[in-house]
Amino acid sequence: AAPCTGFKNLMIGVHLGLILPILYALVFAWRAYKAYSNPEKAYLVNILGLMTLGSLLTVCMSQTCD
Repeated sequence: AAPCTGFKNLMIGVHLGLILPILYALVFAWRAYKAYSNPEKAYLVNILGLMTLGSLLTVCMSQTCD
């Protein structure tokens, strides 16, 4: 099967690449917020916080121009 080519598919890929890290950051931040109040899941706060920062850093780096 030939790969999908064309401007429309390119734009779909670009926009998904911009939207997905933002959605991941929101989900990670929400889960970190919920885990913060539960002492048994305190270890998740640091992990999810780093994942949130990583997702936001990805979005910020994709917006810079050379």
